[in-house]
Amino acid sequence: MSASGVARAIRAAGVSGRRRDAGTENALNIWLIVGGAVGIALLVVIAVTIQRPRLVDDELNPHSRGSQSRKPAAGQSSKLAQSGSLTPASLIGVLLAIRADRRTGTLVLSFGGQSCSLYFLFGHLFHVSSGTLNGEPALKTALAWPEISYTFDAEAALPTEETIQRPIDEILADSHS
Repeated sequence: MSASGVARAIRAAGVSGRRRDAGTENALNIWLIVGGAVGIALLVVIAVTIQRPRLVDDELNPHSRGSQSRKPAAGQSSKLAQSGSLTPASLIGVLLAIRADRRTGTLVLSFGGQSCSLYFLFGHLFHVSSGTLNGEPALKTALAWPEISYTFDAEAALPTEETIQRPIDEILADSHS
């Protein structure tokens, strides 16, 4: 049987690789259109519903989105003014407020001619420096001052040194015992 004979036999049987039934072709086109529309709709929904955080604090503290109307701006807090005077007891409250607010910045404490710088990153106290003292000894010295004036700078450059290894709660508990 020759090639033309095979082609005639296929045509006679009604089988052709080029020609499809019009109903099958229309159904296929409809499913492609529906699939494309669904894909575009999903992309639009994803693009609209994704909220990118404007601040790293927003990403790290997601439970604050729905429960508070607005986050405090940098350098402001309902619990902490940018500067003021403290007693040792109220200093503990300020340290805990910085942690609770997940603040980043430098808290500079001063008493007499001495000063002590406490560095926070997202509420975590990671470095303390006071004169020649660093770390927990510097913090414990500052906690013993009878009157403390402070300033909090949310935009100060932070050091890379990390001298505080324990959470502030543990350090404060040790300083009271």
